[in-house]
Amino acid sequence: MARVALLDASTGQVTLSGTVDGVNLAALNTAIQNHDHVLSGNVSTVASGNMTLTGTGAQTSFNMCNDAETSTDYQSARGSDEHTHTVGSLASDVETASTLLSAKSDGEITIDSATGDLVCDTIDGVAPEVLYDRYHGHWHTVTGSTGSTTLDAIPIAGANGWTKFRVASDSSGTGAAWETVTVGPGAHSHANSNIALSAFSYPSGAGSNDAGNPKFAIAAASGNISLKGDVNDIGIAQLKASYDAHTAHSRTGTTASHSAGQAYATSSGGKTYFQVGASTWVRAYLQRPDHSHNGTTLSVATPS
Repeated sequence: MARVALLDASTGQVTLSGTVDGVNLAALNTAIQNHDHVLSGNVSTVASGNMTLTGTGAQTSFNMCNDAETSTDYQSARGSDEHTHTVGSLASDVETASTLLSAKSDGEITIDSATGDLVCDTIDGVAPEVLYDRYHGHWHTVTGSTGSTTLDAIPIAGANGWTKFRVASDSSGTGAAWETVTVGPGAHSHANSNIALSAFSYPSGAGSNDAGNPKFAIAAASGNISLKGDVNDIGIAQLKASYDAHTAHSRTGTTASHSAGQAYATSSGGKTYFQVGASTWVRAYLQRPDHSHNGTTLSVATPS
């Protein structure tokens, strides 16, 4: 019969052809040190409030009227909006973790008959306590960019709520009329700056000792170890279950800052010049402030 398990008392190393409480430790070690999380959802919503309508000559006072077109006045005007971005190509990079622990080299294997606790140097080359320590504090960087979004058209109103401007087709005042005005939609996106999935904290490595017997068993056919306790004070099955389900990384950081630039205003009739004086007509725009979005609202999936 082929050997399925070796407990080497001279080295303290356990070598299996099977698993420990159903867990392949070598595979789990690889997964913990090299896994990602799929990100979904949106980054935070950003509001751009009270953007001031500004003429190309820095004018901020425009000829406006009330809806009935019975009262006119030169006044300032503003627009505001809010927007967010989908996850786009943002993705978690391979986790980065370090540990101050190293595998024991006692050259001993002990089994507690009362609890089923196993103490050894390594199992299949893996020290469970070192594996747990890497998992306990692991984190992820994030690469990619948010999805591009098309900003909604922004209606513009005067300081007293009036919505009609004296507009024309050119700088000579051709076709002057009273019309409502918007800044048209436009697309933009953000690169990532420092969005990250911060350190994962799994508070306890130990599992609960299970009742029943046998406390420790090796299946002759498979080499699987079953135990009621821990290995080097680490609950192997509990660690694997936590890894499989873990999503509780806090999201930190922001996208790169971005400004949509000068967005020029157009009237409902397609006119693009605004009256700012008795015979002065200029184009006008809203300036979206530089802004970024934080990643705290992103959703994090289980490991992949």
